[in-house]
Amino acid sequence: MSIDSSTNPTPTETSPPDSDTTITVIAWRDNLIENHPESHPTSSSETLIWWTPTLGPTATLMVHRLAGYVASRGEQQFTLGDLARTFGMGQSTSRVRAALDRLERFGIISVTGQTVSVRLAMPPLTQRHIAKLPGYLAELYEQRRRTQDRPTIQR
Repeated sequence: MSIDSSTNPTPTETSPPDSDTTITVIAWRDNLIENHPESHPTSSSETLIWWTPTLGPTATLMVHRLAGYVASRGEQQFTLGDLARTFGMGQSTSRVRAALDRLERFGIISVTGQTVSVRLAMPPLTQRHIAKLPGYLAELYEQRRRTQDRPTIQR
């Protein structure tokens, strides 16, 4: 990910150098994924259920929330510092960058300069991803595929 922090104002003693770096988050519309019968909205609970084991909790929660913002409000701007605080990372913008890097590696976001495009629909899990799910989730996912129902996890 190539978010440039060189355009930041001079940092104060209380904020890390790149906490004021601002990113613009926009919707990434992909009709192929959005129309796939096994896809689901990125801002849905299904993203949290199916993708957390693959992307990790921080990256999954971040993309879930960012997709919800841009889907309902359009283009949004955030500082890396605000994102760090939003997702319980304190002032750790390096953890924000790591989560964004992970999302980009998995093709869930695309970064161009200071702009982050967020998929509004998540693609189906691959067989490799399904194989790494806990058994009960893999079974639910396969049930979902067979029936196209959206099973819920019972507590």
